[in-house]
Amino acid sequence: MSSWINRLRPGITLVSPKGNRFEAKWRGDDITIQKRVNRVSHPDQDGESSQDLGLNSPDYPFVLYFDGPDCDLKEKDFSRAFAERGVWEVTHPLYGYLRLQPVKIVIRAQPVESGNVIEVSSEWFEPAEDGAAPAPDTSAAVSAAVSALSETALADAEQISQKAAASAEASQSVARQFRKGLDFVKGALRSANDRITAIMETINDLTMQAYLDVAALSGAVIQLYESPGLFAGSISNRVSMFALLGNRMIADLLAAVGVPQNKPAIALTGELWLNAVACGVGMAITEKSPQTRGEALAALRLYRAFLERSAAVLDALAKASAIAPGRSSIREQYFPRVASAEAILTLNAAIARHMMSVAFDLKTEKRIVLDRPTSPLFLTIREYNCTAANADYYYDLLCRSNNLLGRELLLLQAGREVVIYA
Repeated sequence: MSSWINRLRPGITLVSPKGNRFEAKWRGDDITIQKRVNRVSHPDQDGESSQDLGLNSPDYPFVLYFDGPDCDLKEKDFSRAFAERGVWEVTHPLYGYLRLQPVKIVIRAQPVESGNVIEVSSEWFEPAEDGAAPAPDTSAAVSAAVSALSETALADAEQISQKAAASAEASQSVARQFRKGLDFVKGALRSANDRITAIMETINDLTMQAYLDVAALSGAVIQLYESPGLFAGSISNRVSMFALLGNRMIADLLAAVGVPQNKPAIALTGELWLNAVACGVGMAITEKSPQTRGEALAALRLYRAFLERSAAVLDALAKASAIAPGRSSIREQYFPRVASAEAILTLNAAIARHMMSVAFDLKTEKRIVLDRPTSPLFLTIREYNCTAANADYYYDLLCRSNNLLGRELLLLQAGREVVIYA
């Protein structure tokens, strides 16, 4: 084993929070480690009791020596960097890497006695690691969960090819399920951009081919639901549209429970569409934030209700495939979300965590009932305490949040309930 001489470094290296690097000579200093002890005196009792409160942060006093023909320039740069906020990275000649907080420096410039050396006395301490973990990025967690679900959903969809290859009727059932899912999307869309239109045309063309390319179809379905701008409007509106599509697919799958044949093929195709809906919800809530607590909680309730219904219908299909007459092999049965079960649970938790975390920073909902006819503009100024600069914004907010139309834009009658977000 090498001795302390081999481990000793010739000087000290200091790196500022902004990355400025300094080399200095060092002779040696005393490191102070002190305990926090509360000494308690008691009446009518000799001596004192103690309360051990643990250690203070170690104090590191350094006497630094900047030498050479540029010693004055080095010292000036170091003094300027001392003003940087944050913890420094220090490579100690004896103790190695340390993270230290600077406190004080004293510069001793003595050009007569030591013209090529400037001495800088400095005081540092080692800050304790922050025990509070940084707040997690809930939006990034949702995005990561969506990616994981997309991959595992495609892995589950690989089984569709095996089921479709069993017979021509099974292949037709799979193609029919893909077309049904596409028809549900078309029926819900009011407009579509070029990307969405191209993906829908691809799905339609692939279902018409003699050979059913399930891998390409599955990828197109996931891409369709993850496409930005599939649905417009607020978060609650987007989630409600995804839930509407999911509920239509669930109703169609419930009808398939009583179908005597091809349940596994139908169930796997429906499962892919339902997983795609979950991915779409995850993408939607990361693209845009809710405006109020009520909107955030409403969107979360819609998503949770969709999850419960989708899990119930897939379980029903699994039971139906297990008891189907003439089914003798376990390989011919349907098992819900073989690869994506964990991913869907992770996404559900990430969405719930994200929506609950943002809800605390959003406006609360207050409902008032008017006791007399009131102008909505007057109500805006009174309830939102707005100024001339932002009156238009809050007036528009009040009108949109209460769905005011026609004469209601000018006057609200007595007894009308009005929602205020404050």
